[in-house]
Amino acid sequence: MQKMVAGVLIIFSLFMSRGITAYGIKGQQDEVEIIIDIVERKLTLMQNGKITKEYPIAVGKSHTQTPIGKFIVQDKIKNRPYYKKNIPGGAPNNPLGSRWIQFKPSYGIHGNNNPNSIGKFISGGCIRMFERDVQELYNIVEYNDSIYVKYEPIEVKYDVDGESPILTVYPDYYNRKKNIDLQVDNKLIEIDKYDKIHRDKLSTLKKVSKKNKTVFSDSWTFFVNDRYITDDVIIKNNRCFINKEKVMKYFNIKVYSIEGTQYCEFLDEEVLEIEVKNKKYLSLENMANIIGGDYEINYTDKSISYSLNNYLLFNNSLIKGVFIKNGENTRVPLMSIINLVDIDIKIIDSKLEFYFHNAKIDYINIEGVPYVDLKYLSEKSNLSFEEYTIDKHIEIIKAPKLIYKDEVYSTKIFNNEVYVSYNFLNNYLGNNIIPVNSFENKYINKKYIDNIKYFKLKDLKDIMNIERNEYSTIITIKDK
Repeated sequence: MQKMVAGVLIIFSLFMSRGITAYGIKGQQDEVEIIIDIVERKLTLMQNGKITKEYPIAVGKSHTQTPIGKFIVQDKIKNRPYYKKNIPGGAPNNPLGSRWIQFKPSYGIHGNNNPNSIGKFISGGCIRMFERDVQELYNIVEYNDSIYVKYEPIEVKYDVDGESPILTVYPDYYNRKKNIDLQVDNKLIEIDKYDKIHRDKLSTLKKVSKKNKTVFSDSWTFFVNDRYITDDVIIKNNRCFINKEKVMKYFNIKVYSIEGTQYCEFLDEEVLEIEVKNKKYLSLENMANIIGGDYEINYTDKSISYSLNNYLLFNNSLIKGVFIKNGENTRVPLMSIINLVDIDIKIIDSKLEFYFHNAKIDYINIEGVPYVDLKYLSEKSNLSFEEYTIDKHIEIIKAPKLIYKDEVYSTKIFNNEVYVSYNFLNNYLGNNIIPVNSFENKYINKKYIDNIKYFKLKDLKDIMNIERNEYSTIITIKDK
């Protein structure tokens, strides 16, 4: 028992040395920051120093540029009139949409009545968002929250593991950067790529980057929805093969090799797999046939861009199937999730029926496939969901069951992190004779959700064994 207490004291010291900070206690506001990247036309919402969500945006034209620098939320207005043309707030032709978040006099983040403008340099200097996105953001930010607007055409990017740096260079649309070729050289030297790129290729890439986004790397690179995944790519017989470990990491799934064959199981279907220098690579063509999307091979900068839209995640892991959007309604295929959310299937009078805890679930057939409305399903079950317009995907979220010593405890999901209840922590620590008050007051990230105190499960990994099933629907805790 003395060894157990000593071990816990060591863990306390580790927590302190790593500078882990606790979530605010009840009533305190999470620290919120907005980062607006003009070059990438992307708004990033940060909460407590971590990315919560990203949104596509439209920004100012070259002659009506969006202001650069650090600002704060100065004002929040619903249905703000468009004074310039005397258009009342809430009118269908109001270009400001339904929400206005001001960060500088006459400049704001707002909705719009032209969704096709998102992703472009098109505004008079304001930041445009999709209506659903700006309404979501409006409900999160408060007065005096930080807003940082940046303009940086030259950016170092790291792969899905935070390794293998490359350089991406965008056209200097605002004509703000001087000696940009020299800056590219300096950045390449900084990431140890300058001497690895042939001088003729480097010269070509610099010319191309004046008009198009360009990747500077000494090897092939692979992107999914503009996110850099890996530079470990094999081109064989004009086919692209991507590092298997990087694919599994990005999609948060397991891909198992099929013994005695050249294939693996990717979402229960076969994908061609090759092995080079003791590393395995997956056929991009086969993966795209399973989950959809298109990819483009750029032979100039040796980049592969995979555009994957309209896909589904379950607890942050990829699942097979696409959603259907009809106005405010979002429908998902029932067969993609029935094994994950305890939905039962019955055949009554030769017709499929679906039940959740004996409650019948209504659905519609679309081209022979049963689809269910997500809002309706979330009301019927213990599911929630998030929509991500930046790359058009839906994440379905189910709080996992937490099992410890044959008892089940409640959990919550917040920003893709699992939080466990105070009752569980109290029972676990009590079972191991550790004072719960001193433990939770000093060292554990905690958060109040629906007036109940929860603790981040990840912070407990040093004092307990945590086992998860696939898709994290069940978490089993065992004593260390």
